[in-house]
Amino acid sequence: MSELRMIEAAILAAGEGTRLLPITRFLAKPLLPIVTRPLLENIILSLKQQGIEKICINAYHQKEKIFEYLHRKEYGLEIQVSDEDRILGTGGGVGRMRRYIKADNFIVHNGDIVTNIKIRNAFNFHKEKNGIATLLVENRKHSKDVAVDKNGRILNIAERLKPQRNGIEAFGFTGIAILNRKIFDFLPEDIYHDIIDTYVNLIKQGENIFGFICRNSYWSDIGTKEDYLRVHNEILKGKKNVLCNFSLPESPFFIGKESRISKKATLSGFVSIGKRCFIGDDVRLENCVIFDNTTIDDGKTYNNCILSNDFVV
Repeated sequence: MSELRMIEAAILAAGEGTRLLPITRFLAKPLLPIVTRPLLENIILSLKQQGIEKICINAYHQKEKIFEYLHRKEYGLEIQVSDEDRILGTGGGVGRMRRYIKADNFIVHNGDIVTNIKIRNAFNFHKEKNGIATLLVENRKHSKDVAVDKNGRILNIAERLKPQRNGIEAFGFTGIAILNRKIFDFLPEDIYHDIIDTYVNLIKQGENIFGFICRNSYWSDIGTKEDYLRVHNEILKGKKNVLCNFSLPESPFFIGKESRISKKATLSGFVSIGKRCFIGDDVRLENCVIFDNTTIDDGKTYNNCILSNDFVV
């Protein structure tokens, strides 16, 4: 297997998405639609476009829906699922994937982020530095700030190490990393573990953990309702076409296939309506995301909402 090719990736899709309740009682967070396309699909298509041939996805919460979704799809690459019977965290989840991942260096991609980051340059950087891990970071503040020196070496993560040095910049971790399979020597396989703890311990031991700074890229997670709606606003109103091979309408309103919208309905702000929906007379929707197969009865008004037949958030 060529050491110079990006071949394998892991997508972390097992989380419970508690900040998005009650939505995640009905759907795994990576399956949430971004302008009607499941986020997981967008990640898979983006990785494939960048040359990835094999993907391993871990699954726990609502895993039956992830299995069902993947069974219906054909992406033209090899996809395996690491089936977890309990939450293993990022470290335990990646550790369990050692049975599937064969490449010397592989990508780990969080399953709850919308991004158009191109990973190739970071992958080449990782290979040149010959470290155990390279975290992709960007110029923003975050709860897991990463302090990087001028050579790209990470000195601190989430203020866990508190280095006293001048000229150190802090960046936000994007949830994308490139790992050498040596990382498996430091990760448990079937117990809960946060991979950030491993990075911190490796830095303490003098191991090389690097940060690659991503510039001029779009990135957002969808951890909360506000994040989720903001992403739709930026895509539909701001025209940030960060979805892979996806055509946006000229208006800020996206209408899915086989959906029927009454001529007496009023849409404003941005609105994403899924497939096979029905929107009745005198319905008013502003800054809303409507899931597939949803019926909204006559006269209803919703602002800044996420809606399906099962919930209104």
